[in-house]
Amino acid sequence: MTTKQQDQVLWAFGTLERLCNLGMIGCFGYHISDPDKFLEVDERRSDLFQSDKSMAQLVATVCRKECCMTDSEKIMQMIYLVKQYKDDRDALVKVALEHMLSGEL
Repeated sequence: MTTKQQDQVLWAFGTLERLCNLGMIGCFGYHISDPDKFLEVDERRSDLFQSDKSMAQLVATVCRKECCMTDSEKIMQMIYLVKQYKDDRDALVKVALEHMLSGEL
């Protein structure tokens, strides 16, 4: 596995963990052992994947193999949230925090 592929996997797991911590998805069950490395990779998330399709394929694989998800609709929802996170992390986190503070999530 190349360094870039390792970073992609770390980013996918870290993003799913972050979405879980924000209350946007159910319990993910994984914890990134090196959060500083995740933060470093997350800062260059827009350059990690050649396309949204490759990012979506990785997220779908993680959902199926690591989270034992079989519901295609739920997997698509996860992909959608991860894509939103990738494209505009700050806005997504802001909305999630606002919902948490208002008790809506």
